[in-house]
Amino acid sequence: MDTYDPKKVVVIYNGSTIEGFMEGTFVNIVRDSETSVIVSGADGKTARAKTNDKRGTVTLTLLQTSKSNKVFSSVIARDENGEDAKFPLFIKNTNGDDLYQDKEAIVERPAASTFTKGGIEGREWILKCQSLSCQTNGVQ
Repeated sequence: MDTYDPKKVVVIYNGSTIEGFMEGTFVNIVRDSETSVIVSGADGKTARAKTNDKRGTVTLTLLQTSKSNKVFSSVIARDENGEDAKFPLFIKNTNGDDLYQDKEAIVERPAASTFTKGGIEGREWILKCQSLSCQTNGVQ
C-alpha cells in the first residue's frame, strides 16, 4: 500500500529548510505556460509548437507563527534595498519521486497579513521561477 506523508515534503529556499506549513494545501506548484501548443489549420492539419517557457509559480502557505516567514521577509528586504534577491528553490517529496527546482527563484511580494481573535492565519508566499524543473513520477 502506498502512503503519502506531508512531513516528507521538503522545501528549501535560500539554503533554509522551510517549516511551519498551514493545514490544507501548503505547497502549490504550476508552470506559467503550456509545454507545447497544438494548432489546427483550416484543412484540419495540425502542428505542434514547443513554448520552451519554463517559468513557474510556487505558492507556499505558512502558519503566521512559522519562523520561516522571516526567510521570505528577509529576501523582500534585500530586494527592496537593491541587493540580489534570487535564490535557489528545492522541493522534494522524499516519500515519492516528485522533485521541483529552480536556481533563481524570487519572492513576488510580501505575504498578505490577517489577524483574527482566537485563530492562526496563514501567510501565502508566492515565488516566481525563471526555469522551473519539474520531475513528477507519482506520490508513494
